Amino acid sequence: MINGQKIKIPMLGHAADVFTSIPGDLLLTVEVRPHDLFSVEKKNIKSKVELSLAEAILGCKITIATAYGPANITVPAGVCTGSSIVIKHMGMPEFDPPEDQDHS
Repeated sequence: MINGQKIKIPMLGHAADVFTSIPGDLLLTVEVRPHDLFSVEKKNIKSKVELSLAEAILGCKITIATAYGPANITVPAGVCTGSSIVIKHMGMPEFDPPEDQDHS
């Protein structure tokens, strides 16, 4: 789910006070709170890690925090400031609502 995404849940909204009325749809808007370690960009979860100059030049193996727990990664030699290392399958799960659901 991404910030500002809308989810429609049919028949769980407010019903009028009339005895024969049926409930409407419940509309939810997702608001993702900021986290101390992670930021979210679409389906990607990002985290910043500081390395020493020697680690960046020579490469190293480090353990980083992920949303799913600690992960061991290998930092290649010669990594530059601002570089990204992608760890596959550790981002946000795919949200695939039914076609009749408003997910704009």
